[in-house]
Amino acid sequence: MLGKNRYLMLTVDTEALPRRASQDHVKRLMWGEHENGTAGIREMAAIGDEFGAKHIYFVDLCGAYSYLGETLEVVRWLDAMGQDVQLHTHPEYLPKSFWDEYGYDSKPQYMNQYRDDARAEFVIQHFGGLIFPRLPASLYWLTGLVLFAGMLMQSAPYTRRVSRCPLITPCVLYVLDSVCIACRPISHLPGPMV
Repeated sequence: MLGKNRYLMLTVDTEALPRRASQDHVKRLMWGEHENGTAGIREMAAIGDEFGAKHIYFVDLCGAYSYLGETLEVVRWLDAMGQDVQLHTHPEYLPKSFWDEYGYDSKPQYMNQYRDDARAEFVIQHFGGLIFPRLPASLYWLTGLVLFAGMLMQSAPYTRRVSRCPLITPCVLYVLDSVCIACRPISHLPGPMV
């Protein structure tokens, strides 16, 4: 039986994956701007505000890497609106040139194929550092308070790396047989700092 302390988390997967639009990925898939109107993050935030509820926006900076500046503008806007911005990653969409620049092989492509902790840590540190640039360097290796990473996409090295972070609250993710296995309160920790 569930206890009295129950929480509802309104989460939004905020990503602009290449196959989901032919052009203007961030404009169409995050801001929700289309020929017949808008239905994106501004509208979701407004609906939440109408009812006194904030969302948790899990923003992927990898899927629209060629639009990184536009995606970071989405992060800044969400933060300015008082929304909770957290890290979400789809590194399988990163171009080979990205991996070459940082000295990694572009394979394996998917996180659930990673075999070493260093690669998983790099992805989290690099993109977490872009979302949370004002955190001290000693903390930004894993900055999210809640990290969205569906278990089907994660590897053992990635999960090990996340589990060692003192700030992480894996209440959205680490669910095994419908039971959250590692939840703790986060009220004393800083929010997004873009």
